[in-house]
Amino acid sequence: MRKIGSLLLILVIAIVACQETPQGIGTAGEGGEIDLAAKKSLRATRIDPYFDPVNDFLKQSGANYRVAEVWMFTIGAGRPDNRILQLGTRWVPADPNRAAYSTGTEDLTYVIDLSDLTTDVAPAAAEQAIVNAFDTWSAVPHTFLDNVRVADDGGNHDFLDGVPADPFTTCITGAGPFLPAPLGILDFAAGDPNADIITGGWLPREYFDCLVPDPSPGNGGGDFILGVTWTFFFVDGGGNPVDLNNDGHIDTAVKEIYYNDDFDWVTSGSVFLGNDIDIESVVLHENGHGMDLGHFGGPPPPLKIHPNTLRIFSPPAVMNPAYVGGDIRDLLPTDIAGFRALFSDGVGRQK
Repeated sequence: MRKIGSLLLILVIAIVACQETPQGIGTAGEGGEIDLAAKKSLRATRIDPYFDPVNDFLKQSGANYRVAEVWMFTIGAGRPDNRILQLGTRWVPADPNRAAYSTGTEDLTYVIDLSDLTTDVAPAAAEQAIVNAFDTWSAVPHTFLDNVRVADDGGNHDFLDGVPADPFTTCITGAGPFLPAPLGILDFAAGDPNADIITGGWLPREYFDCLVPDPSPGNGGGDFILGVTWTFFFVDGGGNPVDLNNDGHIDTAVKEIYYNDDFDWVTSGSVFLGNDIDIESVVLHENGHGMDLGHFGGPPPPLKIHPNTLRIFSPPAVMNPAYVGGDIRDLLPTDIAGFRALFSDGVGRQK
């Protein structure tokens, strides 16, 4: 299992790429354009080799969505300070393009893949921690969004959950000696989404090694990536990203979230700089990405270790870019402000 204390100084990696046309994207609702370069929500490294095979397959299959970006939550010190609150895509309330798997209202649906829960704790305990994390975001006052759970029907609805047999030779990547491959993280048997946010569960470390390969086996992304959230966006019949409500943001289609089974996961007892990973804390962070929130804040230089987990980051937030142990299950002012910026009800409704 991975150790947090020895890896505290590993930088967080947040990777974003947008497919189809990177600039001047035509909207579905009118003949205007979105300047995606101006809308990008963070200083990012493009990882086209990951996305090209995925999107090519989706295009050939006739799907009306493409993968847009991936966020990774790591152990360690985080990345340089910045003030990113929101991603480049947005959920559209009552989006008719999501009618087959959403509520048709302002709410979002989510599903938990019960076949891929961590085995470190009882299945019911892991499931409850995930539900608690969704409920925490839903409970933010003066917002209209509720997360509505739908049943796991046992089908294969998540698309990017394929685990390569050898992540150091078959991964999709454009760096070093690792050549692009048609498989890797792709799961070609996947069906259509069955919820807005798919919690795909816990996957072997090879999956995360595939995301950030290293020529030395056992030293890839599986060493430090706790969770990953993939964002898909809608395209129209011509393959152009959709902005149905003309808000200047590409419309989110679905999210897929996965966790690294190579860590020690717990539902209680996690401590600052300890080796146990609190499920609810990490899921709360990833669910923030699921609702289109980005990372926020970083460790102010020089890095100083305080006897309080959150004081490593400035400002402290659930959506800080890295995890250093402990229970972080309550949203902080920055998290709440970012969430309200996306989902304010406009009338001060108290939940």
